Amino acid sequence: MKKPHLTTVYTSAWQRRWKHMLAFFASLVSVYLLCWIIYPTLIAHLGLHPDGQFCTDGEESCSRPDLFAFQTSSSLSQCFCGILGFITWNVNQRAHKGIPYSPEGRIYSYLDESEKIAAANFTYQIFNILFSLFTPENVTWILYFHHILAAFVCWLSLHYQYLHYYGVLFLGLSEFSSIFLVVVDMARYFPPISGTSYDLVVNICRPAFAVSFFYCRILLWLKVSRQLWSDASTVIFTGTAEKFRPGKIFGLYTFLFLNVILTILQMYWMGLIVRVALEMF
Repeated sequence: MKKPHLTTVYTSAWQRRWKHMLAFFASLVSVYLLCWIIYPTLIAHLGLHPDGQFCTDGEESCSRPDLFAFQTSSSLSQCFCGILGFITWNVNQRAHKGIPYSPEGRIYSYLDESEKIAAANFTYQIFNILFSLFTPENVTWILYFHHILAAFVCWLSLHYQYLHYYGVLFLGLSEFSSIFLVVVDMARYFPPISGTSYDLVVNICRPAFAVSFFYCRILLWLKVSRQLWSDASTVIFTGTAEKFRPGKIFGLYTFLFLNVILTILQMYWMGLIVRVALEMF
């Protein structure tokens, strides 16, 4: 495969992607509202009820369409970003073969898949920030802090066309573990009946989430973060950063700062996963 020639010319992705982002946001909202509407019928048919700890009324009369709608609509973004990131990183390996494999290539090359991931992820973070307000369990400072940081990283990538190679992992493949987390969280809110197919799926997704989180958000994350800092140091100290993005070097420093913050969050969440696993056994 012939790799594209690096160029200092770039254009913001907003003009190319705003219609797609608006359509994706509308899709998330539509699924959210649809799930809210069909919630009573679906829950009655499946025989599932919210766990008592998430009920303010009596457990028998408890209804939590907000939890069901939010988890279901969130799965759209996590599946899109996670699966596209997995394919681009591991299957067709466009993240590795579709760009010049050099510090400049990894930081400044264009990847269509990475731009799609950043656009979808940014849209989801905005949706998450807004619609979490209707679900008390999601209104925590650490979750909002994470969503705001993630949205800002996506914005920088889209506007200044930075780090498309790294975006495949940090914004895409890292979401692969969240596909399993959606099922695990749904089971926490709506416990499955023992012996059902739903119960079987949940029991598969629990270890799958832990393993995929450790692989994507700890092992790969730390390895690729180290490479990011090495590449960034190279382009900064050789003057290449100013050549490819004149006057925009602050964006690269911002990415590095946010990488530290988000890495700390990954370690914090891994600690929570280990603690829950130890409690189970």
